[in-house]
Amino acid sequence: MNKLSVMVVDDDQLQLAITAKMLSALGVQRILTASDALAALAILEGPEPDPDLVLSDLSMPNTDGIEFLTCLSRHHYPGSIAIVSGMSPVILEAASKLAREYRLKLLGVLAKPLSLAALQQLLIQAAPLES
Repeated sequence: MNKLSVMVVDDDQLQLAITAKMLSALGVQRILTASDALAALAILEGPEPDPDLVLSDLSMPNTDGIEFLTCLSRHHYPGSIAIVSGMSPVILEAASKLAREYRLKLLGVLAKPLSLAALQQLLIQAAPLES
C-alpha cells in the first residue's frame, strides 16, 4: 500500500489530521489533504499525478461533496473514490448512486468516525490500482 497515493477532502481539520495519521500508520506515503472541494480541485488540476484514491466528506462549505463528485466526473478523474461521512443513509445512498451514474470508481461509503479496520479494507480494495 505504500505506493498508493490518497487525497483526503474534509472541512474538519481534526478529521483531516486523524485520517492522515491513520493512512500513514497503514503505510500510505503520499497523502494529500484539502479542506474543501475547491482546494481538492486545485490539487487535481496541478502538475502532480492524480491520487489513486480520494476520500471525500459530503458536508462541506462552498462546494459540497455532491458537487465535488460532479467536478470529479468533469475532470475525468481516473482513480477510485470513497465517501466518508456521518450523513444519513438515505443521503449516502443518493451520493453513491450519483457517483455510479457519473461512472466514477466508487469503492464504498465509510461512516464517521472512521475506523482503522474500515480504512485498511478500503486501501486493500484500492491496492490493485497501484503501478
